Amino acid sequence: MSEPKLPVGGDFTYGHPGGVALTRRALELCDLPEGASVLDFGCGRGDTLTLMRDELKLDAYGADADRAAVNSCKLRDPTLKVTRVRNNVLDFPSSSFDAVIAECSLSVVEDGTRGEYLHEFYCILKPGGKLALCDVFRRGDEDAIQAELENAGFTLRSWEYRSSDLKSYVAQLIMDDRSITACDRYGNDTSYFLLVAERKGAWTPDNP
Repeated sequence: MSEPKLPVGGDFTYGHPGGVALTRRALELCDLPEGASVLDFGCGRGDTLTLMRDELKLDAYGADADRAAVNSCKLRDPTLKVTRVRNNVLDFPSSSFDAVIAECSLSVVEDGTRGEYLHEFYCILKPGGKLALCDVFRRGDEDAIQAELENAGFTLRSWEYRSSDLKSYVAQLIMDDRSITACDRYGNDTSYFLLVAERKGAWTPDNP
């Protein structure tokens, strides 16, 4: 895959590059019916949860490892369904979600645990369920990301380069005198993607 040259643009929020417009795009690619069950992994203050529940009429759940984020979510809206992630485990029944969305979440988990979380996503998704990820990555690592998804039991269905969203986000951070460290992880090779993958059927170590 080669990255097209895109103009700087897109909505901005401090939540993640691309803001609500990118969230809408991710969920559009998942093609979910009303009432579908969706987990927002790394739900933060709950913006995506509120959008999914109130506007898109989805059965929205949130999970975050940050205790302060979970408490903030519950204080902001006690009716939001939010749980705290402990020991890299998502405490939900197997095959219970139609989709999982993770916006700039996997790039900030502890080193070496991304594969564990991909396995957790596989376990809680129904066969054919969708995984929507948007995150920073090192340009040139596209094949490695796809291989990691395949090894975890997913098939890549859609990939979009979203470097324009990252540029807009970084520009706003600079203007507001905020840190850009998380957005500049790979220096000049840092880029941004949106992907949707689909959970395969029955998984075994020899036949993912």
